[in-house]
Amino acid sequence: MNSEQESRADLTPGPFSGRENSTKKPRLEVADIFCEYGEAYRTNHLLPTSHLKVMHDIEVCRTAYLGGHIEQCDSCGFERNAYNPARLA
Repeated sequence: MNSEQESRADLTPGPFSGRENSTKKPRLEVADIFCEYGEAYRTNHLLPTSHLKVMHDIEVCRTAYLGGHIEQCDSCGFERNAYNPARLA
């Protein structure tokens, strides 16, 4: 698991999401697929610059790469990293 995937693991439901914290495996997202296979795909396929930019933006969305902050629950004091989303244009 690379650092971007580890960052995504912090996004499992918690006290800030309005959903119960789950013990289930986190769902697979497009960003996970791009992080795992994107480099090989880009190596083997000629893509327009606009597609490369979108792939990169999706890969780094809500990761430490874009920075973030600490959220703290007012009730229990639980803290978690909250990473900034990519701003797609």
